[in-house]
Amino acid sequence: MRLLFTAVAIALALNGTIVAQPQDSFDPTKTLPKSYKVEFENDWVRITRVHYDAKAKLPEHEHPAGITVYLYLNASDGVLFQHNQDEEAVRRPAVLPGAIRVSTTPYEHHTVTNLAGAPSDFLRILLKTDPGRTGPPNSRMSPSVMEYDHARVRVSRINVQPGTKTRVEAKTYPMLRVAWIPDKAEWKLPAKDAYRFLDKGTTEEFEVTGNVPMQLLTVELRTPIATPR
Repeated sequence: MRLLFTAVAIALALNGTIVAQPQDSFDPTKTLPKSYKVEFENDWVRITRVHYDAKAKLPEHEHPAGITVYLYLNASDGVLFQHNQDEEAVRRPAVLPGAIRVSTTPYEHHTVTNLAGAPSDFLRILLKTDPGRTGPPNSRMSPSVMEYDHARVRVSRINVQPGTKTRVEAKTYPMLRVAWIPDKAEWKLPAKDAYRFLDKGTTEEFEVTGNVPMQLLTVELRTPIATPR
């Protein structure tokens, strides 16, 4: 039954429609709350905070299909994803603090093993927009790469110095804004105002009131919300 459900979900994803959320028995935000916590969600996006303990082994769980933006908070190597017991596990490439990955994935059902002696922490931002059928967004952005521009999504970084304000404007498309604090060992999220969603035509004046620089990440959603069939 699970294989049939997953196959149907993947087929729907390839036709540019949104798929159902994972069944409760495989939804990691319900079955693995220590590792997956939803921090923000609306009709357009879902932000999940992910934490893998050192040497952690997570049982089977599922993730929806769609364009997903990953924000890596610390350096990590050695995370394995096992999608099918008959196939070789996929090893995630080593990541650095502040690195970003933009990916378009099918409905996923897998286990996770963190082989490293240190934890892995990142944000998983699911875009609930139409992923399209051809030329899907896919990119890896090192911490020094400031922008990824695609017809369906644009991801941009804005560095903000202490004591200054920056205007964030969703001029043409709705936009998600994420604030994080760069550091050599680990990028952190501020205690408040880490996330804000801006509807088309709205703006935000973001001020850094502390004594450390911050970086804003904007995700411009250039396609409409996907509709079920």
